[in-house]
Amino acid sequence: MQDINYYEKARKAIAFIEDNLKQDISVKNIAEETFYSRYHFTRKFMELTGKNPGAYLRKRRLEEAAKEILAGKEILQVAFDYRFGSQQAFTRSFKAYFGTTPYLYKDKGTKPAEGAKPSMKKELENLRWKNHWITHLGCLGGCLDYIKRGVSDAWLFGVTGHAFLLNMGEGV
Repeated sequence: MQDINYYEKARKAIAFIEDNLKQDISVKNIAEETFYSRYHFTRKFMELTGKNPGAYLRKRRLEEAAKEILAGKEILQVAFDYRFGSQQAFTRSFKAYFGTTPYLYKDKGTKPAEGAKPSMKKELENLRWKNHWITHLGCLGGCLDYIKRGVSDAWLFGVTGHAFLLNMGEGV
């Protein structure tokens, strides 16, 4: 029963993030919405989603900013709308995530390398309870995402020696 509570809290946190992408919120604010400490919330959010809540917030801001840039909004205004402190900070984050600058992205008019953002409904459907070992996998996966070395879950499970446990768990 407790697992369902965590699931619902993560759904609430994602809904809060989606509703406040242009607001000045932090992981602490998101955690307060779930009535957990920042530490506990971060740990549980990573267990359920495989992502750090701060990284998830930044990812969603960048994805929505990209849409607005394609729609013709000024890049500087978009940067400030999505709470980036400067145009340079926005450009660095944008390039790290999409592999191109906002200017080139706007000029080319193409979708980002990461592809279209799944709908919020899809994000919520993807929430799932995982055993405690997922914290380790989430950290490793987050590090690999950060350095743009995307890997499949199957590869990640295999590399960390959990493929057998995962397969056994699903068969039970």
